[in-house]
Amino acid sequence: MPTKAFRETKRDHVATDVTNHGSDMWTWVVLNVLKVPTDVAYSYSQVNGNHNKKNPALPQTAAATWKKKMAVRIGAGLVMAALLSTIVAAGHLAVCIMVIAIQFAIFGELVDLRFHAAKTKATEGPFFRTLQWGWFATAMTHSYGSSWLKAPLGAQKYLAQLHRGVLVDGTASGTSPEAVVEAVAVALYSVMLVATVLSLTPGLYAQQIGQLSWTGFVLLAVVFQLKATVYSIYSGLYFLLFPASLVAVNDTAAYFCGMCMGNKIIQRPFMALSPSKTWEGFLGALVLTVWYAYSTANVWGSTAFLRCSYPELTVAAPSGICAADRYFVVGSGSSSSGGINQISRAQMVGVGLALFAGLIAPFGGFFASAVKRATSVKDFAGWIPGHGGLTDRMDCQLVMAVAARAVFSVCMPLAASQVGNFKYDAVARVFVNGSA
Repeated sequence: MPTKAFRETKRDHVATDVTNHGSDMWTWVVLNVLKVPTDVAYSYSQVNGNHNKKNPALPQTAAATWKKKMAVRIGAGLVMAALLSTIVAAGHLAVCIMVIAIQFAIFGELVDLRFHAAKTKATEGPFFRTLQWGWFATAMTHSYGSSWLKAPLGAQKYLAQLHRGVLVDGTASGTSPEAVVEAVAVALYSVMLVATVLSLTPGLYAQQIGQLSWTGFVLLAVVFQLKATVYSIYSGLYFLLFPASLVAVNDTAAYFCGMCMGNKIIQRPFMALSPSKTWEGFLGALVLTVWYAYSTANVWGSTAFLRCSYPELTVAAPSGICAADRYFVVGSGSSSSGGINQISRAQMVGVGLALFAGLIAPFGGFFASAVKRATSVKDFAGWIPGHGGLTDRMDCQLVMAVAARAVFSVCMPLAASQVGNFKYDAVARVFVNGSA
């Protein structure tokens, strides 16, 4: 009997056995809804239904294995959610530090891929990882140096001191802080360029240039994509957390929609790159993400702590009134600040971001799958039980962070304009936000 037919026969046998005996309806769910491999579940059915006496020491049941994996996955997810909630409660600066820590972790995971491959082939060359981390430090210096000059999270008084150092009698007479940052970044770049060229070794040129190309791509993905998060955090935590929640909802919905309905409506494979993905999971997640965005956009913006920008929350007497308030009010007609009819501007923008989260952001995950296949790894790391590494969790979030910043800048300009909306009062010699 052909293998496929034999497996289908076993599937039918197990389903009939469970239905007739009613001994374990969970097995039927595992087979027909969760689609656990039939041969494992068949062994489980024989133990519980037919009492297989020839081999009583069968492997752990499919149902128990799946429940254990789900328990680990859900438990780790709850721990991450609790940690995130704690960090968010600590404020804008804590969230920014979290983003920086995530960048370090993701860069480390991606660097390790090439490092382990090179070690296996004995072609790592001199200063293999030192150079990669040196380029990372250079990129982070330039990225956050320029970002924090426009969105100073807790660094206003230090910027004021910098401005005082270049002002005499209220007029500029020295080097601006922006020029200092650029000079430092160029100096680091020059050092890394010389060090990289000196490290090139005869016989390893191809591998080392490939390594340098990989490093450049990782810097683009990790450093420059997440640079936008500094501006989002400064504009208001809502503008970072709400888009991130859309990706999380889409990812979770795709998993469960694919489990419950995968290949039942559309038989055509979704993508060869990710054979476990299904059209039902992809489309079902899109619908649920759009519904979630429409339903919760105003809820996320209902608290000033999330809705207001960093300077609006840190003035001497915060009033709870923010430039972005009007975007969360249901409009009675088309306007530049509100929504239309019974939909707020935040809801309209949220639905647009949900479409991006469901249609475009998953391709960040698909590309990550291609990288894992190319390097023959299952996960980028294994320190998050049931989830892999931070790259496995953040692959779709990276592109979403850039898109969200661009969308908010266009569609919610009063909130986005908080970035860089500051001035140095030469008379009072203080650094203040322009809206203060």
